[in-house]
Amino acid sequence: KETRTSQEEEAFFAELLEDECDWKGVSCIDDKTVTEMVWRRQNLTGRIPSEIQILSDLKILDLSQNNLNGTIPEEVYGLIHLEELDLSQNDFVGKLSESLGNNLGSLHRLQLSQNELSGTIPESMLGSDKAFRYINLFSNNFTGSL
Repeated sequence: KETRTSQEEEAFFAELLEDECDWKGVSCIDDKTVTEMVWRRQNLTGRIPSEIQILSDLKILDLSQNNLNGTIPEEVYGLIHLEELDLSQNDFVGKLSESLGNNLGSLHRLQLSQNELSGTIPESMLGSDKAFRYINLFSNNFTGSL
């Protein structure tokens, strides 16, 4: 078992307690409001926690090229200010929520490729009134037609 010195332990906890605006891959406005989280290729595992909803002013969420799994939580679809969402190259499963098109009116870049997503593409995403400029859904298990 690896043991830490008290100095290493103190440094570890100090880093945990530091302001999230100082974290690598996080951008903020006014030094307090998180607007971007880009944690691409960080060897992240597990699921996206429901606490993601706390980041209500998030405009860019990029968790691509990790080992995240489970379904995309409904809380992600509640981030109404999102402009770019990239969850590609993970192990997400399940269907996309209708909330994707209904709640995320500012979303113009969507990358969900190379996962294990299934079902049909929500009709809420397909209207001509959507702001999408780029959508990448390849290498999933979607069914139906566009």
